[in-house]
Amino acid sequence: MATETNISDSFITTTVSTVANWARKYSLFPMPFGTACCAIEYMSVVSSHYDVARFGAEVVRFSPRQADLLMVMGTITDKMGPVLKKIYEQMPDPKWVISMGACATSGGFYRAYHVMQGIDEIIPVDVYIPGCPPSPEALLQAIIMVQNIVQKEKEFGVDHKARIELREKMLKEITVSSPKTLLLADQQAKEAMRLVQIMREPAAPQNPIVAALAGKYKDQILDVDDFRGDLAITLRPDKIVEVCRTLKDDPTTKFDLLSSITGVDYQGYPDKTKDERFHAVYHLYSIDHGHRVRLKVPLPEASPEIDSVTPVWKTANWHERETFDMFGMRFRNHPDLRRIFCHEEFVGHPLRKDHEAGARTPLSRDYKLPIEYQTEWSDEEKHDRLDGQPTIINVGPSHSATHGTLRIVCRLDGEKIINSDVEIGYLHRCFEKMAETHQWNQVIPYTDRLNYLSSFLNNVGYACAVEKLLGIEVPKRVEYIRVILGELSRIMDHMVCIGTNLVDLGAITNFWYSFEPREEIYDLLEMTAGVRMMVSYVRVGGLAADLPKDFIPRCREVLQRIPKYIDDLHKLNTHSRLFKQRAVGVTELSAKEAIDWGFTGPCLRAAGVPYDIRQNHPYSSYEDFDFEVPVGNRGDMYDRYLVRMEEMRQSLRIIEQALENLPEGPYQVDDRRITLPPKKGVYTNIEDLMNHFKLVMHGIQPPPGEVYGYSEGANGELGFYIVSDGSMRPWRVGARGPCFPIFSAFPSMIEGSLLADAVAALGSINIIAGELDK
Repeated sequence: MATETNISDSFITTTVSTVANWARKYSLFPMPFGTACCAIEYMSVVSSHYDVARFGAEVVRFSPRQADLLMVMGTITDKMGPVLKKIYEQMPDPKWVISMGACATSGGFYRAYHVMQGIDEIIPVDVYIPGCPPSPEALLQAIIMVQNIVQKEKEFGVDHKARIELREKMLKEITVSSPKTLLLADQQAKEAMRLVQIMREPAAPQNPIVAALAGKYKDQILDVDDFRGDLAITLRPDKIVEVCRTLKDDPTTKFDLLSSITGVDYQGYPDKTKDERFHAVYHLYSIDHGHRVRLKVPLPEASPEIDSVTPVWKTANWHERETFDMFGMRFRNHPDLRRIFCHEEFVGHPLRKDHEAGARTPLSRDYKLPIEYQTEWSDEEKHDRLDGQPTIINVGPSHSATHGTLRIVCRLDGEKIINSDVEIGYLHRCFEKMAETHQWNQVIPYTDRLNYLSSFLNNVGYACAVEKLLGIEVPKRVEYIRVILGELSRIMDHMVCIGTNLVDLGAITNFWYSFEPREEIYDLLEMTAGVRMMVSYVRVGGLAADLPKDFIPRCREVLQRIPKYIDDLHKLNTHSRLFKQRAVGVTELSAKEAIDWGFTGPCLRAAGVPYDIRQNHPYSSYEDFDFEVPVGNRGDMYDRYLVRMEEMRQSLRIIEQALENLPEGPYQVDDRRITLPPKKGVYTNIEDLMNHFKLVMHGIQPPPGEVYGYSEGANGELGFYIVSDGSMRPWRVGARGPCFPIFSAFPSMIEGSLLADAVAALGSINIIAGELDK
């Protein structure tokens, strides 16, 4: 009897499957498949602030064959779909899937031509996490839910087909319908024309830019306009290359920076004929003179073709590819005219007015880039080969070195990059098409998701452009608040850039130091706007609300702590022998080359060009603040790091001045055509009630016309080209993300470098996929 008692006290009987599931529950190996905003919130979970290791998911795997939990975080586009499916199929059984955020679950509010309406179109999902993006705590809760599912599995080695059948029973209905505008494009324009006329302002007769063109190309000029201070010259397409070269080379104009090339489809727009349906639009800037011009070239509907200006500016290559992809305009003599955002099988050109916003073309396969077909060395190539064949290596789009949605294909001679190409569009969420289907203020949440590391700066840039179109000035208090929150966002963006870039080099300690101040700034944004990341706090004409009463003292507390984090990063890296060996001289770029590639922001300033829109063209009262613009002298990876480090200190200076001198006053412009009346009036008198109803139902209605608004985003010039027909929705919103021209230069920058240097350099140029792919 005593022996039996000892045995019962010392032994536990169970089944093998129960023990196995208990072990799996507390040893999940997650593989993060991050594409967008949700991926950044996942990174927060990995940081010390939340520490996902406490929840039984300690080892993050970037190989599908080593993972059993796939975490899909962010928007999945049709181009990315085959990649996601292939990774899921490579994972061994048993395996589980978390769908993090509204976009991965249902496409979010991107009911668009390139966005998958939920990942369960192609792979099964175990746990859905709502939110856009969900909080880090929500992801931790989802991991616990997966653990509960794991523990309830009935047998060791579950039948894979049975699990899929069970999930398919729960599969939600997928709709591919597109959002419909209240009025068709041509009807909408006619409604607008009943109320207003197209507004034009002729340019001053002595305008030196117009004079310089008229002297040589008078027969090419069709029209000159100067609406809201934006000089726009309409030209014939015959001599566009010669005109552009003259504008660039003439010392009186010297338009050395091509900001963007885009297009407009005027089908249904008032007073536009079929011969003027498409317009190619060029935005040029002179670094030395500080002036801008917009060139517009009408092209006929039957054959929208024009010569390529890639011989004039290197950055024109990608801009022309985008315009071809979106509008179907062909650029003669372009070196590589193929789609850039949409995939090869896509049908149509999505920014044409006759293309439905949600008309998708699913991609059936992966495909190769042209460089992958180059399997033999050419006679003129010099190399030390051990083999008769070059090595082709593919990095991304799902790869820890490419941060999610970038694809780099290199031809290698040993570890040296002989040639390379990059593929983008894996996060093309159709921002510009979505803007056409929403009211002016409803576009603001979409701007949040361009550069999601500093979303508030996107809000400001867009709002400033619409306010320019309206011809209004917002109250001084609004401008100062925009500066405070904008500079906090800039610090946050630079912190993440530096921290993740150094992780790519193996310096993981920097990650902990850079993410903690980000969490503190998020606390300030959350108390102001109600959310951490996607603030949507700005409104056209002001802000959603005034600052909370305790914002200023709490902001001052954060400002006292941030310099310590910057100092720690400085001590860890600036004079580190290892870091300097990896950074000094890597992907060096001269000022002339940087301008030719369309660089702006920290990458341009690192090359020695002191161009900062906040100082060169002050907006939002930046002229009131005393701050310096740091510049480098080599344009290499080390200088990009130093410039961002100093810019964070300068942002702190600006914020302190803004807090010290924050004006009193309203947080919105006093104009009932733009801002909602006070709630008390809505509840007590019919006039305010009708005003409220009209603005909610029909929104703001700016005058017909077009403007280009530009501001200093965290990565450089953030531009919004806006065309209005006078109606409740934009006719066209073209976004100039600063990442786009910078990444176009990346293949050229890494040619001749080692593969390891390419990985290091990629983080230093801070490519944000939402801003890059739009």
